[in-house]
Amino acid sequence: MESIRSFLALELGFYFKDDIARVINKLKTSSAKIKWIKPEIAHITLHFFGNLSLEQIETLTPPLAELALQFIPLQLRLDTVGVFPSIKKPRVIWIGLQGDIDSLQSLKNQLDSVLKKHGFVPDEKKFVPHLTIGRVKEFNRDYELVQRITSFTFSSEIFATVKELIFFKSTLTPHGPHYTAMKTFPFRE
Repeated sequence: MESIRSFLALELGFYFKDDIARVINKLKTSSAKIKWIKPEIAHITLHFFGNLSLEQIETLTPPLAELALQFIPLQLRLDTVGVFPSIKKPRVIWIGLQGDIDSLQSLKNQLDSVLKKHGFVPDEKKFVPHLTIGRVKEFNRDYELVQRITSFTFSSEIFATVKELIFFKSTLTPHGPHYTAMKTFPFRE
């Protein structure tokens, strides 16, 4: 039985790829070793499944389509640059979001309920809407990087309209992950 490495997400990279590239280029000059994403693949992960069978994906399709229709498109924009778990020991560099965050949180909560009914355990960590842009491999206490992260601001007032929830297939390659949309679940118009 074929298994597919998969996750549910909202796609934002194509809306903000120039802004994301600008952030990455500003932070790239640090001495820390960081694996940067391709800006066009940036997304908000709502649930990472790991490996699923095609049968599991098909079973989840109707309830996910029904869930998506309970939401109208979300208006989101880039906000701040931050890190997980802390600025003293960064492992993940991310860009936070502004806009319809309450609706996004509601979507996440309802998604967790739907998935729980189908035997999936929700993530125990608090949901923080963000776009992961880099994974820190070696930090070296690079205080210049810390300064750049904590002082970064976005001047753009452009909002992206997110119109669908996407079931992605994730294929890991030596050049980074490749994501393929397997199913899309449109929000109510």
